[in-house]
Parts: sequence; structure tokens; C-alpha cells
Amino acid sequence: MKRLLVIVAMVLVSAFIFAELKDVPENHWAYDSVMMLEKAGIVTGYPDGTFRGASNITRYELAVFLARVMNLLEKEIQKVSVTVDVHENDINALYEISGSLKKALKDVAKKEDVEVLSKRLDVIDKDVIRIYESLTKKVSSEDVEKMINKSLDSINDQINFLYKKVTLAEENAAKYTDEKYTELSAKLLNVETNVNNAIPMLRNLVYQNSESIKSLDARLVKYINVKIKGVDRKLSEIKDIAQFNSDTLNGLAAKLGEVEYALRKQIEKTNKNVEGLKTEVTNVKAAVDENKSAIETKAAKEDLDAVSKKVDSTNMLSIFGLILGVVGVGLGVYAAFIK
Repeated sequence: MKRLLVIVAMVLVSAFIFAELKDVPENHWAYDSVMMLEKAGIVTGYPDGTFRGASNITRYELAVFLARVMNLLEKEIQKVSVTVDVHENDINALYEISGSLKKALKDVAKKEDVEVLSKRLDVIDKDVIRIYESLTKKVSSEDVEKMINKSLDSINDQINFLYKKVTLAEENAAKYTDEKYTELSAKLLNVETNVNNAIPMLRNLVYQNSESIKSLDARLVKYINVKIKGVDRKLSEIKDIAQFNSDTLNGLAAKLGEVEYALRKQIEKTNKNVEGLKTEVTNVKAAVDENKSAIETKAAKEDLDAVSKKVDSTNMLSIFGLILGVVGVGLGVYAAFIK
């Protein structure tokens, strides 16, 4: 019975190597096998109608397929009334083989090992299918025994191959681990030695430089204090200059106010003088007009000359008075700025 379970496992793994169920073409090399498993009820596909042969098989799927194959085999065995007697030693051996196979499959971590296993399981797929066909054709128990033994021999070869691969992988891993451990231990020992050698050297160096460090610290503190005092003195000078500038600006502002007031008064005075000059000019003009009328009424030339001289004298006096007024305004403005 255990031998049949091994065959079931092989059928299950082989079934999951195929392409999608609904897309398997008739000219595919595994088409007949897929159709046979589907008709037998072992392969039903996924709910979406696909087989997903390229996907990895899970333990849940393995359990379902194992149960289906076991049920099918039991029914077929009952139909043909084939009784396979397996000794207790064979049963125990198959138990050990099954357990070892599971352990080997669990320990194999590399993807390429799994692919190699899948390819090698393809080799025995035809033997499993032939066994199934023999059962459906009601072959004798001896023929079934021969086919099973032949398949088991192939399986044993595959198991031995896997054992070798796993053993080699374990040996390589152990060797790599030991080498790395030895290398890291040597590096760690070297680091510890270097550290132990460096500590006394550093201690001596610190002791040797302690006096220099203390002297440097004292000089540094003294230098900092001198710099701080210099900065304080500069700040005090800047503060005094700022206060002086503030007082000066306040005095200039007051002086500017006084000058502005005096200038405004002088401008008012100048405006009054200008108005007076305008009045004088008007009076002079009126006098000139009167003189012209007098000149026109006189017929004698000597009288005309006398009048012309008088007019010239009057004009000169007016111009001189105007100049004096302007000079007075300028002196007033200058005096205001001098204050």
C-alpha cells in the first residue's frame, strides 16, 4: 500500500508540470496523459478552468490529489481483485523512503535542485501512467508487481541522487561555514591583539601630552579673556561714540529748527521790503511820466536838457535804492545761517 502511495505522489507531481488544462493543444506531448487523468477524476483543474501546470504545487493540493488517487486505486484494485502482498520489512523500508524523501524535499532550498527533481520525475511519469493503464486493463498482480518494482527502482535512483545532492550541499555549507568561522575568528583575534597593543601606547601618549594639554588650556583661557576684555572695551567706545553722535544729532536738529524759524522771518521781512520797493518803483515811474509831460510842454531845448538830467538822476537813485534793498535781504539770510 505504501508503494502505491509513492506512485500517487509521482502522479501528482507530474500532473502539476503540465500546461493550463483548457489550453493544452492536442499535439502536446502530454495531452493524452492529461486527458486520462481528467477523465479519471484525478485532475479537475482550478475554478477558472485552468490547470496551471507551471505553478509550484502546495501541500494542500498534494493532499487533495493523493486522496483522489488513493480512492481511485482502491476502487480499481477491488474491481480486478488484485492483492499485493507486501512484507513488513518492505513496508518499513517504504516508510523510511517516504520520510527521507519528504526531508530531502524540505531541505533542498535551491531552485535549480527543485527543477532538476521535477525534470527527473518526468522520466518516471510514463511508468506511472503505464501502471495506471495496466490496472484499468485488469492485468495480473505479477505484472503490477513488476511495474511497481521497476518504478520503485527508478524512484530509488532519484532518491539516491537527491541524497547525494543534499549531502553535497550540506558538506559545502558546513565547509563554507567552518572556513568563514575560522577566518572571522582569526580577524577578531587580530583586532583584539591590535587593540590590546594600542591601548598602552595611547595611555603613554596621553600621559606624555598631559602637561602640554594643561599649558595649552591655560594659555587658551588667558587668550580668550584678553579677547573678551578687548571686545568689551571696543563695545564701550562704540557706545560712547553712539551717545556723542546722538547728542550731536539732537543739537543739530534744534539748530536746524532755529535756522528754519529765522529764515522764515527773514523771508517775511524780505517780502515786505520787496513790496516797498515795488511801491517806490511805481512812484518813480509816475514821476518820470510827469517829467515827460513837463518836457513836452516846454519848447526850449535848454529846459529839455535840464529835465533829462533830472530824470536820469531820479532813475539812478531808484536803481541804487533797489540794489541796496536786495543786498539787505542777502545779508539778512546770511546772518540767519551764521546764527
